[in-house]
Amino acid sequence: MSVARSVLAISFPKALAILAVCVGVELLACAYGLIPRLERDLIWMADKYDAYFPEITIQDGRASIKEKQPYYIENFGDSGVVLIIDTTVSSYDDALKYLKNVGYGAMLTRSAIVNKDGSGIKVVSLKDAPDMVINSENIRKAIDRLSPIVKTWGLAFLAVFFLLTKLLQALSMALIPFLGARLFHNPLPFEYAFKLAVVCMVVPVGINFFLSFSEMSIASILMVYYTAFAATVILVTRDYIEETRRLASQ
Repeated sequence: MSVARSVLAISFPKALAILAVCVGVELLACAYGLIPRLERDLIWMADKYDAYFPEITIQDGRASIKEKQPYYIENFGDSGVVLIIDTTVSSYDDALKYLKNVGYGAMLTRSAIVNKDGSGIKVVSLKDAPDMVINSENIRKAIDRLSPIVKTWGLAFLAVFFLLTKLLQALSMALIPFLGARLFHNPLPFEYAFKLAVVCMVVPVGINFFLSFSEMSIASILMVYYTAFAATVILVTRDYIEETRRLASQ
């Protein structure tokens, strides 16, 4: 029996169970692969804060720093973005003078953050900002304090997200065998095409699980995932068409 026939012999409830297992594997990949990597990146950035920024104190909706002002951080992150801190400035017009010749940048004034990008100027008031001291140590403490909460709610959100996206992925990938079989005059009911797509999902999900523990970027992992998914569906669809033709010729 061909691979395609073996797949199509699986019952619909078993196909849904396989879909649920794929969701579970993706959650494990996030819990033990991607989320710890993101946490390490956040901690690394927190530790690097003091190397790029001064300690910023916000109290009663007013910001202040101890360093000489204006404090410039040019080409932050090699992105060409200019960051300016001058807490002696309180007016919007004075802030715009600093950003006049800047394409993309932001300025922290005494009472607001003024951001300039391609869409225009945006002002975020510090009026309702909580009192805080921003430095590497305090950012690291905040990450340690919030990390368990974010993980719990993040995984709950991801469970729903993966359930919906995996279902949509299977439905969309099912179009390949559904239309491909019709193109070669071997009609395949959509229910069977859906089962085929669900079982084929096991291959990219397995690859994705191991790549989640690597240093590969998330964008690259997604590219590998969808390429492997589409390739697997196409190969199994071809197997179904060839097997159907072979049986018809006997």
